[in-house]
Amino acid sequence: MIIFAADDPLVLNGTYDVDGYTPKERRALERRERAAPHTQNVTPDAQRKGTMRLFDDDKVGCYLDAIRHRLVKQKNGDEVKMIDLTLRVQPFTPGLAVALDPDVRALLFSLGDATPKPKLAAVHFALTVPRQQLHIGLLPEMAEQIVLCDCDISRVRVRTEKGVDGFGLVFYVSYGPPSARELEYVCDWHTQQRFVTFNPQQRALALEPAAAPAETPPEPPAAPRRRGRPPIVAGDTLRPGVDAQH
Repeated sequence: MIIFAADDPLVLNGTYDVDGYTPKERRALERRERAAPHTQNVTPDAQRKGTMRLFDDDKVGCYLDAIRHRLVKQKNGDEVKMIDLTLRVQPFTPGLAVALDPDVRALLFSLGDATPKPKLAAVHFALTVPRQQLHIGLLPEMAEQIVLCDCDISRVRVRTEKGVDGFGLVFYVSYGPPSARELEYVCDWHTQQRFVTFNPQQRALALEPAAAPAETPPEPPAAPRRRGRPPIVAGDTLRPGVDAQH
């Protein structure tokens, strides 16, 4: 759908293209299309989220608003210590919305000037996000300080806040058991902003089970002995006066 005419001043100066996307948003869309597998059986969701990262952008500024600890009982009876982090991205810009999912951008922001739609107060998203690795750093220009692995992302939502312009994105990150260093780091992160790069968690290589030794086929059972009289051999008397001969 064309939003701006080709000779519109905002198109001519490079602010938007004719579809209403900024250059950064257009690059994000093209990056998704290149990353999506080109097969007939690919679902629309997979095409939109080909990289399977929570954000396609690196070093997304995230505030840690809350930390919660809990115990999870496994089927074998063992208990695992888990930690739940409430992360907030604010301001949640149109560029970050495209990096999350193009549909999110279209839902939250007008296509013309990319302003937040005023009648939205809160929106919950049903995004399918695989487990992630969080590469966390203090500043965008600094190297990562820590990596949290095998993180589950849930309850992704956008909401407005009184006295704050625009939207804020809030979501939960759950993982465990945390190490002592990770606990120290997240406690220091609490209420502050860190810059996070999200990558899909690599699956552990499944080790093939050792081949079972070939079983020796069982010996066939011995033929049952026929019931009745014992076999006749030479010398036996068949009837009075007649002996068996070869």
